[in-house]
Order: sequence, then C-alpha cells, then structure tokens
Amino acid sequence: MKYAVITKRDNKVRLSHMEEAKFTERIQRDARRGLTDRFRHELTWKNSPSACFHYEQIPRVCPACMLRVQENGVLVMAGYNGLVLLDVKPVIGEEYLEEVKARAMTLPTTLAAFVGCSGQSVKVLVRVVRPDGSLPQEENAVVPFYERAYATVAPLYRTLLRPYSIRNYEDGPKHSFLMPLDMHPRVNPSAQPIVVDEACPLTPVPEVSGGLAAQGVKFTKESDYEVFSIYESAYQRAKTEAFGKLRLSERDLCSSECLTRIAELMRDMDIPQEETFTHIWRHVRFRVDSLRTGMDDLRSIVDGVYEDRPTTDQTEEKRSKADERQKVLMNRVIEKLEQRYVFRHNVIMGYTEYRRNTTEYSPWQPVTERVMNDLIMELQIAGVATWGYEVKRYVESNLARDYDIVEEYLIKVRGHWDGQDHIRRLARTVPTQTREWPDWFHRFFLGMVAQWQHRNPRFGNAIVPLLISRQGYHKSDFCRQLLPPELRSWGYTDNLTLSEERTTLLTMTQMLLICLDEFNQISPKKQEGFLKNIITMPTVKVKRPYARHVEDIPRMASFIATTNQTDTLADPSGSRRFIGILIDGDIDTRQTPNYEQLFAQALYELDHGEQYWFDTAETEDILRHNRRFQLQSEAMTLFFEYFDVVQFEDEGEWLSSPAILADIRQRGRGLLKTISINKFARELRALPGIRIKQTRSSDVYLVRRRE
Repeated sequence: MKYAVITKRDNKVRLSHMEEAKFTERIQRDARRGLTDRFRHELTWKNSPSACFHYEQIPRVCPACMLRVQENGVLVMAGYNGLVLLDVKPVIGEEYLEEVKARAMTLPTTLAAFVGCSGQSVKVLVRVVRPDGSLPQEENAVVPFYERAYATVAPLYRTLLRPYSIRNYEDGPKHSFLMPLDMHPRVNPSAQPIVVDEACPLTPVPEVSGGLAAQGVKFTKESDYEVFSIYESAYQRAKTEAFGKLRLSERDLCSSECLTRIAELMRDMDIPQEETFTHIWRHVRFRVDSLRTGMDDLRSIVDGVYEDRPTTDQTEEKRSKADERQKVLMNRVIEKLEQRYVFRHNVIMGYTEYRRNTTEYSPWQPVTERVMNDLIMELQIAGVATWGYEVKRYVESNLARDYDIVEEYLIKVRGHWDGQDHIRRLARTVPTQTREWPDWFHRFFLGMVAQWQHRNPRFGNAIVPLLISRQGYHKSDFCRQLLPPELRSWGYTDNLTLSEERTTLLTMTQMLLICLDEFNQISPKKQEGFLKNIITMPTVKVKRPYARHVEDIPRMASFIATTNQTDTLADPSGSRRFIGILIDGDIDTRQTPNYEQLFAQALYELDHGEQYWFDTAETEDILRHNRRFQLQSEAMTLFFEYFDVVQFEDEGEWLSSPAILADIRQRGRGLLKTISINKFARELRALPGIRIKQTRSSDVYLVRRRE
C-alpha cells in the first residue's frame, strides 16, 4: 500500500508515493528542517493554519488513494487503497491526543491513528472492502463507494470518540493533510476491514458542531493549562486588533463597542463561546462597578455575538403547537447548559457532577438541590423561559455522560508494564518472617484490581491481609499508600463503623479500599456474622439516599486490616478470608510506590489469566498459618489442657463433642463457663489435623486424654 505525497515548488505540483511502513517511520521525526515544529509554534499566535509562513512548504499526504499528475497540473486518481480517512479536530493537549488515539485503536478496523501536523487533530485510517473482498479502482466507481464507506464508518467512530468532532470534506478519497509529526503513532497492520455493501441505501452523515465538540474535550479531564494559554493568547490578539481598528486605549476596555468587537474577533477564530466569555471577564471583572451587573452585561454581549436566530424561525416557534414549543425550549435549555457547563454522571458515587465549561480551573462538584436552583435562575436571567423541569430532566438523563475515574486510570496505565515484579517488591517493604507474604500480597493486589473491574460476577475479593505489630510500625501508612493519590483522595477510608450496616454496604459500592483499623475492636459476633458475609459479596443490594427502590450495585471495595494484638481472629471454624502477617519492624514507607507500574503489571497479569484467588490447598495453608492468631476460647484452652489430637486409633479414642465437653467440665471443676455445644463442635472441626468420623448419632473425634 502506497500513500500519495504532494509538494509544491515554484508553483508546480510534484507528486511521489511512499510505502505505508516508510510513512509511519517518517512521521516520527520532523524530517524537513523542523518545518512542522515551527508551524506549530506559529499557530499559537496566528488566526488560521493557512496564515502561517511555513504552511505552503509542508508536503501534503493523501492516504486513501494513489494519484497522478496530468499535464495541466490537475491531480487524478490512479488507484484506491481501501481506506477511509477520519479527521478528528480540534483536540488540544497532549493527553487528549493520546486519549483519542487509544480510543480509536480499540476497534480492530483501525489501521492507524496519529497526531496531525498542527498538533491539534488526530488522523484515523480505517480499512474498508466490498462484500466479495474487492476494491474499486476507477475514479467514477471509487467516489460513490467512498461516500458509502464514509457514511458507514463515520457514525461508528463519532460514537466511539464522542464528544470530539469528525469533519466532513467534499474532496472525498482525494482529501489530503499536511505531513504529520507524531513520535508515537498507533498502527495495527492486521486491521480487519469493514464490509461496505453498495446495495444498501446511502444515509447522510450529519456533521458534529465543531464549537460544541471543542467545548466537550473537558468531559474526562481536569483543567488543561496548555489549552487555557492558547485561548488567552487568542484574547490578547483580539484585544490588540480591536484597539487598533477602533482607536481605543486600555481605559476603553469595558465599553460595549470594544467588548463586542473583541467577542466578534474571538468568534471568528473559532473560540468556543464560554471560553470567550471567561477570558474577557478575567480582564474586565475588576473594572466594573458591580460584579453581578457587569457579568450580566458581558454575557448579553457575548450571547448576542454568538447567537444567530432569524426572525422567521422565531415567528414559526410562536405559531407552533405546544409540543413543538416544548421541543424548542428543551433544545434551548440543553444548548445553554452545555455552553456554560460540563456535566458527567459519576457512576461510582451515583450522582451527576458539573464544572464550568472553560479551561480556567474549576473543580467537579455534585449537582445538589441548591446548585439546581442556581442553574434554573441563570437560564431564566439569560432569557430561557424554564421553570426548572427541563433542567432537572437534562441533568438526570443519559446526556450527562457516564464517568468512571477508575476505568480512566486503568486505561491510562494499561500496556505500560516494564516486565519487573513491582507488586512483590512493594510487599517486601513489610519486614516479616512469613515467607509466603510476597506471593499472598500479590494475589490480594490482583484481586483488588479484578474487583474494580468486576471480573468475577459470582464472588467478591475475599482476601484480607491482616497486618499485626505493635504501634508505630507504619501499618496504616502502608495501607494508605496502596492507592495512587488520584484514587486515594476519595477511594480510601479507614473510618468505617460496621455497626451501621447500611452505611457499610453503601461504602463498599463507592470506596476502592477499606482499611479495618484496630481490627481487634471488632466483636467476635460481628466478625463471624456480618463481616464474614460482606467480604465475599460481588454486589450489594441497598437503597441509595433519596432513591425509591433497592438496587443491586456492583461492589468496588476490597479490605485490608491492622491490629496491635496477635490473638484477634474470632471465627471458630477458621479464618480463611484473613491472612495474618506478623511484622518485625518499621515498614519502609519513605519511597513512593511506582503506581503506574504496579497497576500496569496487575492488568497485564489479569489479562493473561493470572489467578487472583486461593485454591483449596492454598486455603488450607492459610488456615494452618492463621492458627497462631486465632482468638482462643475458654473451652479450647481447657481442651488442650486435658486432651491431645492424635492420628492413629491405637493412640487414642473416638469421642463426641458433648462427651469431650462433659469431661472438660468435670475435670475443670467449674472453670468452664456456659458454652454452646454447636460452637464447641465447630471449633473442634477447625483444629488442624484432627480426625473426624461420622456415626449414626453424631460426629466423633479421635483424641487422647491427658493424665
């Protein structure tokens, strides 16, 4: 497959063709004397790419088809490569560019995704083919085929890359772009083609508004200072030009004439409306007599510049029926809300969040009742005749995009593992004589990440490390450092009250790691009942605050525990869910863990089938290991005073649990208080190595009486 490369020298078109592999190698460096780098620098202060000095010097690439030059200099098609070119723009900021490339490559039909020459777009190449595996080659057949292919491919990728814009272009398969520069292009040589059936009717492909798409890039990220500085530079250019044309000075900045002209110039630069308002307001807010009045006046000026509603449309709206008026009103509400704010539904916390639709930093906040009233009043002041029903419907609808911060973090680190065992290295910062600890911790860590991804719909992560030492060994610090800062700030808690069962269940759906600090303070009854049950839950049935129905919500949280006492496990049948680890000295928490490598390793191993649970033999080993941390009941203490566990029948006798308990009471002479026979039987069955035989009346145990 060859791509056409077009250059202009002395007003003459020169054409060459470049192999696909060579093209990928070429775009990883600025081969023509740094032209692309200088072009990108110019874009920060020029109004458009064509205004840049180096624009004409950079070669253009046409990947979809091969070309030839006629004698009159016109380019005609010489063959078709079976590709559709999608131009995703604007995408401003390195992390946004990488995000778009990664999302595009999730489809197996994507051949390549790379950053455009401007550094503000992503080019996506998608393979297509006819049902019989052939491709048209004549131009009169390629053009209609390409139109159908584009109509098939574009909606799919618009959905995948939402809210970024994919532009339509009239030149179809001959559309070209400036030679890109991307040090890390994404390429899939084995991409599978999308089958395009020319017999299907051709559906027009609607184009997404570039302005709204430009505003939408903040859906998944916090403030981006690089984008903010670009918009600020645009404001400064607009102000300078307005001062020059209107012959004004700095003292006239707040005049209506000056503000209108600045807003018009920023609009013509394709700056989003809310960015225009934000950057102008930053410079005039301290020059107005009243902040409220000044903000309203500037808002009216900017709205007037950006809005374009013909009188005929307004007349038809007035004449429309009630349902049409409601439709118009709903569109106005959505338009204004998305113009000023960005909304997302936090799937983990279960509520909608919002922030201002601008690159000036503003944190995500939950949409409370008070915030809802603010939004309604803002729309009413802006002239939108709503009583609030439309606002509430929008905020609580699927138009507020689902947002999962955990999924976003894992996507960011996936595929970056360097092959070293970072998880066990972190475990070795805990000084202990338990040789199995690194392997057990590794299994727990994989189980924690698997729990976040809900890999097992039947069982939750039932592995709970229990760190045991005296005070001052940094157990709590170690637990806290298991999560990266961006997840720890909201996803970690060591302040859980198990007596509040509904709160505990809700916490398990929202937290990522729960530390059961001072584990010894949890009563044996609570350990054996409620705690034992919730540790294995894959989902939680609970009613959210203000909700009407009980929901089956996926559990997110895993558990870890700390204690200062060695005899703390109370379950008489054995505590297989806990891993008691006796710590010998200070845990080294001075070094910050390499979180990217920790979670990249966990994802790689989980994706390749690594086990994140304990099998039967490993569980038996853990039960034997935990015997030393078992909270010994009075009955079991006296049992070992008067009996031994033996393996051979000629060494002992078979006795039932009531018989053993009666013997202990007789020989203990009142030392043993009241105890349930069933509980004593469970404790006997949990003893490592004890032999049990079933009889008609009950189970009997092989023991030897001590003299």
